[in-house]
Amino acid sequence: MRDTFDKELNKLHVLFAEMGMMVNEAILHSVKAFSDHDNKLARKVIVQDKRINECENELEKLTLELIALYQPVTSDLRDVITVLKASSDIERIGDHAVSISRATINMKGTHRIPEIEVEIAKMGIWPAQWSKMFWMHILKMMRKKHIV
Repeated sequence: MRDTFDKELNKLHVLFAEMGMMVNEAILHSVKAFSDHDNKLARKVIVQDKRINECENELEKLTLELIALYQPVTSDLRDVITVLKASSDIERIGDHAVSISRATINMKGTHRIPEIEVEIAKMGIWPAQWSKMFWMHILKMMRKKHIV
């Protein structure tokens, strides 16, 4: 039974990491779309948000199944609950990337101020870098546990 639980927990971790990478990409693309006035890229971010939302729903389903079927305790339970709670927050970050993309599309044809856009582009790099460092750390931990 423990073997099956570990496999399901690994599956949960892999899906969580995939979702995080998709959100990190959404952040990068939404800021790039805004900076470059790229409506096509902005639309791509909006379309791909559906997959992020589906991922969050799948993570929620998997965590609840793990809890119901295996009744994990201590560190395993904390691990499962952490993924459940964090996936909601990460999905919300993806929603913010969508908001940036929508703003990009809505600004089409309006007057823009290049100096401000440069500063916005710089500010957009920070969360993307933080997100990337976080996910690299998560992947490193997963490799240590031989999950990926």
